[in-house]
Amino acid sequence: MKKNKINLFLHFGVEKTGSTSIQHILNKNRKDLTKAGLMYLGEDLTWNSTPCLNHQNFFKKINTISPEEQQILAKDKISNWVNFSKNRNINNFLISWESAKVPSPFLEALKKSPFLNIQPIIYVRNQIDWLKSGWKQYGCKIEGNESISDWVEHAIKSPFWEGKINWHKRIAELSKLFGDKNLIIKSYELEKLAIVESFLLIFNISINQLTDIEKAEDYNNKPLRADLLELVKHSRSLLSDPYSEEFTNLFAYYLKEDAFISSSKEGYKLNNSDIEKISDHFSVSNEFVAKTYFNLTSTELFGEIIIEDSEVEENQNQYSLEHFISTYVEILFKREQKLNTLEKKIRKQLVKNTNV
Repeated sequence: MKKNKINLFLHFGVEKTGSTSIQHILNKNRKDLTKAGLMYLGEDLTWNSTPCLNHQNFFKKINTISPEEQQILAKDKISNWVNFSKNRNINNFLISWESAKVPSPFLEALKKSPFLNIQPIIYVRNQIDWLKSGWKQYGCKIEGNESISDWVEHAIKSPFWEGKINWHKRIAELSKLFGDKNLIIKSYELEKLAIVESFLLIFNISINQLTDIEKAEDYNNKPLRADLLELVKHSRSLLSDPYSEEFTNLFAYYLKEDAFISSSKEGYKLNNSDIEKISDHFSVSNEFVAKTYFNLTSTELFGEIIIEDSEVEENQNQYSLEHFISTYVEILFKREQKLNTLEKKIRKQLVKNTNV
């Protein structure tokens, strides 16, 4: 640490590189981390605010205020950190959100502070596996792509998605704001078997110093049921249907439910053409990052590209109208069951309160 400065670590992810698992352990062990010399900040980026998984709500909120207001807010946060550091003798502070906007007036104000030594943390990952992992969560649910091939094509051409996983561009973006020397760049492939342990070592903290090391059960990152992915597509084609509003509300409700998840159905695979397309698109970027920051070849850093002997059949699971109807009825029935259960609980509580 530079003399008289606080170390502020900014974990920028990216998505699909174990961020949720890391954040889960950080949030569960805030007291242990504080004892070890690391403050994982609360939801409003102060030491005494409500604990949170990550800081996405804070960053989403500041994107709605003016640059001037963001700069004032940054000064207020810095003052809080400095006071805490003096009182508790802790010099390491950590903020984590993989989708924080860079650059931003808030982060620029932090960079200019004479009290902070900012160190961004970013993980890189093989884009082939990244896109396979991101298909159901982003390609289908968010972008509405009809197939994983459409998702690959879209992600490579989209400035938003391509900018997230073109590692040379992403690192250059952070380097421009914070300086290249302060960047901490980690490899998901090299460290994924012990991603949390690897992350903690940045702060010279052992996982043995933590009380709760139970793995996170994050349903957002689990595979989605293939038949319900088909419902996503059907729901978009039913917008003119008189029942479309009810269907849309029902589907949105069940997006949050366990019924939408099934780890036994992995679903879709990339075909040879997709694999070659991704590999060619990111080859120059990956070679530069591997050589510059890891002193490795791209293959050593990201793993060898595996081309199948034969083309993988697209749309391996074909769903008939009967599949669609049976799944739709299943959702209706389960929602009704859940509402009935909730109603019983409310009635029971009302009776209990009345008797009191």
